[in-house]
Amino acid sequence: MRGRAAPLWGALLASAALAQEQVEPGDEPRPTVTAVEVSTPPGIPVPPDVKLEVRAGRPVSLREVRRSLLRLFATSLFGSAEVRVVPAPGGVRVVFDMTARQVIKDVVVEGNQSFPASVLLKAAGLAPRGEFTEDVQQKALDRVEELYRQRGYDQATASMDPYDEGGQQTSLVLQVNEGEPTRVKQISVAGDPGGMTLDHVLSTARLSVGGVLDRAALAEGLEKLRAELRGLRYWRASVGEPIVGLAAPWATVSLPIHSGPRYRAHFHRNHHVPDAVLEAVLDYDATEALDTPLAARLSRRLESYYQSRGWFESHVRPEEVLSSGGKEALLTFNVTEGPRLRVTSLLFNGNRYLSSGELLEQVRAAVRRHEPIPAGARTFDSLQVEGRSARPGGSEPPPLEPETVYSEEAYRDAGNAITELYRDHGYLSARAQLAEAVIDPLRRTGRVRFEVKEGPRTRVASMGVTGLPPEVQVPVSALPLQRGDAVSMAFVERGRQELLQQLARQGYLYGRVDPATRLSEDGAEMDVAYKVDPGPQVRVGQISLQGAEKSDRQVVLANVPLKSGDVLNPERLLDSQRALINLGGYRQVAVVLEQPELAEAQKDLQVKLTERPTTEGEVGVGFSAVDGPRILLDGSYPNIFGQAVNLDGRGKIHWVGAGQTVSSGFGLRSDDRRDFSQPSAWYGMGGKVTVSLRAPRILQLLPASIGAHLDLVGERAFRPSFQYATLAGISGVDWQLTRFLTASLQYNLELDQVCTYQLRGQSFDCGSGGLADLLTDQERRFFQFGTFVLQSVAPSLTLDLRDDPANPTRGVVASATAELTSSLQRRYPLLGMKAQGYVTGYVPLARRVVLAASLRAGRFVPLLPSQPLPAPKRFYMGGFTTLRGFPEDGLLPQDRRDDLRTDRRACAALVSRTGCSRAALALLGGSQIPSEGGEMFGLGKLELRFPLLGAMDLGVFFEAGNLWSDLSAFRTFEVRPVAGAGIRYETPIGPLALDMGFNLLPDLLVNEQRFNFHFNIGLF
Repeated sequence: MRGRAAPLWGALLASAALAQEQVEPGDEPRPTVTAVEVSTPPGIPVPPDVKLEVRAGRPVSLREVRRSLLRLFATSLFGSAEVRVVPAPGGVRVVFDMTARQVIKDVVVEGNQSFPASVLLKAAGLAPRGEFTEDVQQKALDRVEELYRQRGYDQATASMDPYDEGGQQTSLVLQVNEGEPTRVKQISVAGDPGGMTLDHVLSTARLSVGGVLDRAALAEGLEKLRAELRGLRYWRASVGEPIVGLAAPWATVSLPIHSGPRYRAHFHRNHHVPDAVLEAVLDYDATEALDTPLAARLSRRLESYYQSRGWFESHVRPEEVLSSGGKEALLTFNVTEGPRLRVTSLLFNGNRYLSSGELLEQVRAAVRRHEPIPAGARTFDSLQVEGRSARPGGSEPPPLEPETVYSEEAYRDAGNAITELYRDHGYLSARAQLAEAVIDPLRRTGRVRFEVKEGPRTRVASMGVTGLPPEVQVPVSALPLQRGDAVSMAFVERGRQELLQQLARQGYLYGRVDPATRLSEDGAEMDVAYKVDPGPQVRVGQISLQGAEKSDRQVVLANVPLKSGDVLNPERLLDSQRALINLGGYRQVAVVLEQPELAEAQKDLQVKLTERPTTEGEVGVGFSAVDGPRILLDGSYPNIFGQAVNLDGRGKIHWVGAGQTVSSGFGLRSDDRRDFSQPSAWYGMGGKVTVSLRAPRILQLLPASIGAHLDLVGERAFRPSFQYATLAGISGVDWQLTRFLTASLQYNLELDQVCTYQLRGQSFDCGSGGLADLLTDQERRFFQFGTFVLQSVAPSLTLDLRDDPANPTRGVVASATAELTSSLQRRYPLLGMKAQGYVTGYVPLARRVVLAASLRAGRFVPLLPSQPLPAPKRFYMGGFTTLRGFPEDGLLPQDRRDDLRTDRRACAALVSRTGCSRAALALLGGSQIPSEGGEMFGLGKLELRFPLLGAMDLGVFFEAGNLWSDLSAFRTFEVRPVAGAGIRYETPIGPLALDMGFNLLPDLLVNEQRFNFHFNIGLF
């Protein structure tokens, strides 16, 4: 190495021993590095954040050379490299010769007639922005030629011409010469295709004389033939690989098909279990060819079923009988059932610490583990949820209780489980086993006895830790046992795991913890000591990026919480990955260690990114009982200029008028008196458009996780009691204080136009008619219609400790918001605080059984004598998210409902209806009065969720709450109760929920419905 320049790259990668180099006594000393040079292509400098390990003034180290190369390659700027060690006065110079990484700019396909360019590019694996090398080129050509060969073009060839476009970009021309396709000249079938005709075989295999030899279609057809033969009960059928003889441009094809005999299963001497049940237990779907080992496995499956049902001496022997011509075969399962035995006595002797009931549970569990669950779970399906038809003839014998089933194999497992249970309670020499089984053949009963030898109970004499580094504190959870506690090896192992995690948090990733135990002579006490070998404390070396094609390197690295020189904590690795994902510009992010298997004091990190496309978008359609048919539009332009700023657009268009017509056809919303036919046919057209510019983390404020957003919102909505159009600008900041706590501040400036509806038979005017005509002069002061210009400032705080935001099963989420709202119009003075909040908790009771509870409240507090809130700013209740016994936004405020009840009673008492209010007349006519919302609400929700069938869960809920317009009318215990149930179905986009809620105390004077249906995506 010292005498001449030596290329080292191949040797560095080929020999792992070089990475572990050591200088042995007597070895020649390594030369000193006098200079380090990096030769890069013109215009491609080494990024300033890349620090090489090889440095002048230190002995040359192959490990440092290799790590330096990896750091250079991790920049994704270079395609290949050579390292030279050149002799120099006083030592050597280390020279890195780097070549530019070529990126595919575009690919043009020429000469293709049989396949579109997109198919060829997908097969070749070529795409813009991908890396281009000679190896990539050769693999692409091989894949294209193989695609043509599979489709019958054996003479096809492919070539590629690269054109340097400058700036490390290469354009490619993929030239294809397809040639003549290979055609089938002759077809033969070797063997016996069973009952299949030759025409059927050829059509299924998609072969014909003179046709193109499509190998992919042929392979698919032969697999289909194999499945058809097995389905026809040719259980030994085999379809071999076709034998193809080529003499361009023709081919001869021979199909080796051997059907074998046609089988029928038969059960012999099965006196207690019908054939249909045993056939279902077999669960043989013929996907696996029948042979001797398979027949033996099927027999053992039958034996396991019999033994789980009490026939402890059962035996099943398979036998195959061929017909004289060999065309038919009978697979017979000869069953020896023996007597059905019931264990009438199961005793435990010698157990004092653990009760017989606790030991019996271990026996029950062991017996259940030995039941043939897979076959039974799929076959014995009374509800047919798996789509099977009912079993013909006979019925399954009723199963025995687990403790009455005699199974020596299960009893052995139970003895081992009991022994482990004792050892977890400190009885380290305990032993339990089956001691006696007395069978009464006449009564067909059995008596079973387990013998338990507990031995002495061992307690902890001392427990300590040795070898722990000074900066690592021993957590309380790492010493789960104290002096005097019973020794539990499970607890000892748990303490070992806690110590390993604590070491890892302090950077000791390669630490070892070995528990050392010393038992006293009498076995009564044990000393437990954890011996710690911490290994090196690992710090972060170089952080490199891969896949950052569009992203600014400095922006990405600034958003990685871990920095060079930091102690490497695995939890902070996950934090780094999470922080980059939250930027919104990447589909996948991985933060991994370089050579994680090597225990080193410094580890380089690789940040591997998969960037989102420059633009994304999708269109969806749907139907809502509230909004009618709707079209959903979604688009985004992520990571603008590589600065982690995202532009998102979302739109929704719906037609409430069409929804009203469709819903009426199903008998829904029959009391809806809104007229969407006037003033035009498109009067009921609404929707919402949102354009957002979001920076999830502001670069200048790092490391604080503070993001900002600017939104423009346009909306036209049709609520049950009013319609409105709004144009709003929203700016805000979000501060992720901790992983679970977020603070936000938002400013809104909006222009709202609020109108009532036209009722059928009335003229339309934005400030009159509809709901406005149902209000008295006293009530009108609470409900404002017209045009409003509002501004608001809303701070909020959210704590989220849920395990899964989409479908939580444990944890708590709480939020509080205070919105200071004011009007910018003199004619409409408004200044007040709209405060609201909620807390929701989830408690797992069993697997897939969750108890969810939520408390919510909100109130508008006027700060100056001012007008009430306009309709869009008020609180509404009713629907899936609030009270499911009421229609969407359909709960009347309590004080408004009291007034309506009074009006109706007064109107009903009059001889003439001329003095009745419009609202009273509407109620007497059977209509419902739409809710105008309120300025205060309270709500409590309780729901129990548990599994029903497969991926479906059932939810049973109870809810109570109320709404008030006039705060002086508030009464604490004046609530509306609701109960009901619904189905939840888990999907990739979240649980789908269909609920039926019952109004437990419907107010018939205001024509409240007794129940309502609600559909939603997601749960509270």
